[in-house]
Amino acid sequence: MPVWSKHPLFRLLCAFITGILAAYYAIDIILPFYIALPAIVIIIITGYYIVSKHKQHTYRFSAILLICFVLLGIIHTQTFRYLRQQVPDDIHTSSSQNFILLVNEIPIEKEKSIKIIGKITQMENQNKWMNANTKILLYLQKDSASMNLQYGDKLLISTKINEIEEPKNPHEFNYKQYLNLKNIYYQAYCSTRQWHLLAHRQGNAILSLSARLRNVFLNIFRQSKLNVNEYSVIAAMLLGFDDNMDADLSRQYASAGASHILCVSGMHVGIIYLIINFLLSFLNGKKYGNQLKSILTLTGIWLYACITGLSPSVMRAATMFTFVSTGQLLQQQNNTYNSLLASMLFLLIINPLLLFNIGFQFSYLAVFGILWIANLMQEYVHIDNSIAEYLVGIICVSVVAQMFTAPLSMYYFHRFPNYFILTNILVVGLAPFIIGCGIAVLCTYWISPLFTLFSYLLSRMIRIVNACIAGINSLPYSSTEGISFSFVQTLLLYITLFCTLIFFIYKYKHYIWPALVSLVLFFGLELQCQINLLHHKEIVFYHTSSPVVIDYFYGKNCYTYSTGNSNAAYCDFAYNNHRCKNRTKTVYPAHHRHYFQAGGYSCLVLDTLLIPLDTPFLKVDFLVLGNNQNYDMDAICQSIHFDMLIIDNSFSPYRRKKIVQQCDKLHIAYHDLSRQALSLLLP
Repeated sequence: MPVWSKHPLFRLLCAFITGILAAYYAIDIILPFYIALPAIVIIIITGYYIVSKHKQHTYRFSAILLICFVLLGIIHTQTFRYLRQQVPDDIHTSSSQNFILLVNEIPIEKEKSIKIIGKITQMENQNKWMNANTKILLYLQKDSASMNLQYGDKLLISTKINEIEEPKNPHEFNYKQYLNLKNIYYQAYCSTRQWHLLAHRQGNAILSLSARLRNVFLNIFRQSKLNVNEYSVIAAMLLGFDDNMDADLSRQYASAGASHILCVSGMHVGIIYLIINFLLSFLNGKKYGNQLKSILTLTGIWLYACITGLSPSVMRAATMFTFVSTGQLLQQQNNTYNSLLASMLFLLIINPLLLFNIGFQFSYLAVFGILWIANLMQEYVHIDNSIAEYLVGIICVSVVAQMFTAPLSMYYFHRFPNYFILTNILVVGLAPFIIGCGIAVLCTYWISPLFTLFSYLLSRMIRIVNACIAGINSLPYSSTEGISFSFVQTLLLYITLFCTLIFFIYKYKHYIWPALVSLVLFFGLELQCQINLLHHKEIVFYHTSSPVVIDYFYGKNCYTYSTGNSNAAYCDFAYNNHRCKNRTKTVYPAHHRHYFQAGGYSCLVLDTLLIPLDTPFLKVDFLVLGNNQNYDMDAICQSIHFDMLIIDNSFSPYRRKKIVQQCDKLHIAYHDLSRQALSLLLP
C-alpha cells in the first residue's frame, strides 16, 4: 500500500486495536487474563527460537509479533477495566451507603443541583471501612455549600448508590454506555444533610491549579461585558467550558457543521501552536534556535492544556502535536505518519477505552486526511494573494476533514451539513482571530484601555460568527436530517473512500475493484432496508418524563400523538433516533385530545378520572392511564373495553403498585412504561 505499508507501526497498532475490541465485546469469552499472559510468553519464546534457527522465516516472527500485540491489547483492556472498578458486589443493593468521595472534575452547576464526577476511595461495608476505586456520577442538592465545592475536595457521603440505567426507549442514546466508557458505572443523589466536607485540595496538584486558573479566566471574561451567548462561545472555544451553553445555540452550531469549534480540540491546539510559533519566530536561524523553539512551543501547548482542565480532547491533541513536533525536530524522513501512529498507540496504552470515544475517532480521521490529501491539494494550487491563499487553504482542509469524517458523522448524528464549506470559510476562518483576541483580553486585564478595546473586538467577532451560523441555518436545505446508516454500511463507505483515493492518487488500478464492490454492497443493503420499510407497521409507547407520546409507523410515515410538548433536546434524546432508524419522511400529529387511531388500531388516553365523552367509541385496542390519578380499574372496565392497558411514567410508586395489583386480580394485560417503552410490530 502506498502510505501505511512503509510504516510497520501501523500493523502493530491494528493488532493492538483488535485486542482492545476483542476484550471489550467478549471480555470473558475470548481469552481469560490468566491464560493470555502465559500465552504471550510462550509465543514470544517460540518465535525467537524459530527466527534464531531459521533466518529465512522472519515473516513468521512478524506474524507472531502481531499475535502478541493482539493478546497485549486483550490483557491491557481487561486490566484497565478491572483496576478502575474495585467495589463490593453489593454496592447498589443496600438502602444506604457510607463512602468517602474525592471530587475528580470541576463541579458543574445545573438548574436544581450540582453535578459532580468523583472517585470513591473508601466505603463502609458490613460495618468495616475498606478501600475502593470506582468513579460515580453524583448530584448534590443545590445550596451555598455545594456551589462552593471545587476539584480535589474530599466528601463524606451517606446515600443510596444506583446503577446507571439502560436506555428505556428503542434506539435511544445509550447514556449508560457513554458513562461506562469513562469508567462510571454508578450514580447517586445527595441532599444537603447527606454529605459533609472533610478536606480541601486533596486531588492532583496540577489539575487543582488548572481548575483555579480556569475559574480566574472565566471571571475575566464575565467582566468583559460580553452578553450570555458571546460569553458561552468564547468560554467553550478557548477554555473548553461549555456547561452554560444555550441548547438552541449549540444545536444551531451542530446543524451548520460548526460544533467542532465549540469544544477545545486539535484545531484549537493547532491555532495556539501557530500563535506561539509566530511569537517565537525571532529564534529562527539562531544556534539551537529550532530546538529551543520546539521546547518552548510544546511547553506552551501543555500549559494551555492544563488551563483548559486537561480534558480528553485537549490531552489527545496536545499528545498528537508533541509526537509530531518531536518527530520533525529529529528531522527523520516520513516521520509525520509515524508520529501520528505513535501518538495514537501511546494514548491507547494510557486508556484503551479511548478507541470508542467519538472525538478520538474524529480527530485521527480528520488529521490523517489532512496530512494525506489536503497537503497534496495545496501543492497543486499556487496563489500569490495571501488572503486568497488563506481562504483556499481553509477550503482544502475543510473539504478533506469533512470527507474523512462524514460517514462517521452520519452514522452517529444522522445529519449532514450541506453548506459546510461556507460554514468553514465564515466561522472557522474567524476562529484564529477570536482565539487570539480572547488571549489578548486575558493578557490585558490589568490595562483598562486595552482590555476594553479587545473586549469590544471580541464581542463583535463572536456576534458576527453567531449571525453567520443563524444565517446559514436559515438557508433552504441547510442540512440533511434523518440519515440512518448501519455500522456495516459505514464501514463499506470508508472502504470505498480509501480505495478510490488510492486509485486516483497512486494509479493502483486493482484498488478500483474493492471500491466498486463496497459501493454495490452499500446500495444493496440500502435497497434491502427500503424494501423492508415498505411493509413496516409498528406502534411505540415511549418512556418519557412527562407527556404521553405514541408513534404509529406505517412505511416511512409516522403518525404521532402527545399529551404535551417536549423540548427539542429531549426529543433528540428519547425518540427521534427511533424515527430516524425507521427512515421517517413525514410526521403527522394527531389533533384529538384523548383519542388516537391509525392503521386500524385505536388508543384512548385517560389523564383524568372522568371518562371523556367526545371519543368516537369506548372499545379500543390500547388504553393509556396517565397524570398520576387514583384510578379504579373495576369502574374503568365497566365503561371501556380494551385489549391492553398502558401505565405511563407519571405515577407515584404507591399508585402504580395499586393499579398493577388490580390488573393482576382482574387478569388484565398491562405494560408499565416506567420500566421500558413498549414497541409492537403489527401485522
